Amino acid sequence: MRLWATLSALTSLLTSAATSDPALLHTQVVWTASTPARTLVGDWEPPSGVVVVYGDAWLETYDALVEHLSEVVDVTVLVEEGQDLEEVEAGLDLLDAQRRARVWMPGHEVDSSWPRDYGPLQVREARGTVTWLDALYTIDRPRDDELPAHLAEWFGGQVRPLEHSIDGGALASNGRGLCVSTVEYFELADVDTADEPLVQGLMDELGCEALALVPALEHEDTKHVDLVLQFLSPTEVVVARFDPAKAPEDARRVDRAAEVLRRTAAAMGAPLTIERIDSPPASGDLYPSYVNFLQVDGALLVPSYTTVERDLERRALRRLAELVPDKSVIPIPSDEVLPHGGSIHCLTWGLVR
Repeated sequence: MRLWATLSALTSLLTSAATSDPALLHTQVVWTASTPARTLVGDWEPPSGVVVVYGDAWLETYDALVEHLSEVVDVTVLVEEGQDLEEVEAGLDLLDAQRRARVWMPGHEVDSSWPRDYGPLQVREARGTVTWLDALYTIDRPRDDELPAHLAEWFGGQVRPLEHSIDGGALASNGRGLCVSTVEYFELADVDTADEPLVQGLMDELGCEALALVPALEHEDTKHVDLVLQFLSPTEVVVARFDPAKAPEDARRVDRAAEVLRRTAAAMGAPLTIERIDSPPASGDLYPSYVNFLQVDGALLVPSYTTVERDLERRALRRLAELVPDKSVIPIPSDEVLPHGGSIHCLTWGLVR
C-alpha cells in the first residue's frame, strides 16, 4: 500500500507540473505491487566478458574497442554477415600476445553490430545467480534474434524467454530495483502501460521495483534511454545536458528526465546523486553522446567525435574523469559509427557473472 500511495502522490506532482510544461506529459512512473524476487543487473556492474561485432564500416571504432577491452577483459568478436572471416582473424593476430589471448572469435555471423540491443537482458535472482532474458527482436534480423541462445551455449548461461520486445539500450538499471526507459520506446514496443496486469508481470520478470518512463531525445529514432542517461553506481547517475539556446526541446526533455528520476528515487527512499554531462545538439537525427559509454574494470570507454566542438568534448571527458577517479577515461573514436545510429554502449554487450 505504501508504494501505491507514493505513486499516487508522485503522479499528482507530475500531472500538476505538466499543466505549465507540456514536456512533462512525456513522463510516467510505474511501481510493482510488491518487491520483485529478482533485480535487473545494473549498468555500472563491470562485466567479466564483452561481446563486440566486427563491421568494416567502423573499423577505427572497432579496432580501438578491441585494443582497449582486451587489456582488461575477455572479448568475444562476432562478425557482421558477409564480412571476410580471414581478414578479421588477421586483424586480431596483430594484437600483442597477451591481448590476443583474451580475444575469442567463434566465427559466428550476426545481422547487425548492436549486441547491446539483441543480447539477453540479465537479472540477478535472490540466490545471487544471473538469469538471461531473451526478449523478442526485430523479425528481419533472425541471426541477431538467435544470439542469446548461442551465448548460452558458449558461456553456460540460463536463458528464459521474455515475451516482449525490450532492447538492451532501451532500459537502464541501478541494480537495486530502479529502472528507467522512455515513454516513446514503450509506445514503439507496444507495451500498454495502462494494462496493469501486463506491466506488473513485465516488471516482475525484469526485476524492476519502480520504472521511470522519461522523455526520449526529440529526433532520435530508436528512443533508447542510453543516449539520455546511464548509471555510474547504484547511487549515482549521469544525465545528458543540452544548451537550451541550441537545443531547447532536448534541453527540456533531459531536464525533465533528471527531475522525474530524482522524484522516483526519493519516493523509493533510495539515495541518488544526479550528475549532468554536457552534450552537443543533434545533427539531423544523430546524437553524439557522451553518456553512451561502457564501464569495465579500471576504465570508462567514452565516445569521442572530431565533429564536436573541442571545448565541449573536453568538458564532458573531464567531468566524467572527476566522477570516476578510480577509472581511466578512454576516448574511443566514434565518428564512423555515429551515422549508423549508435555508439560505444550500443556496440557492446557485457557478460555479468
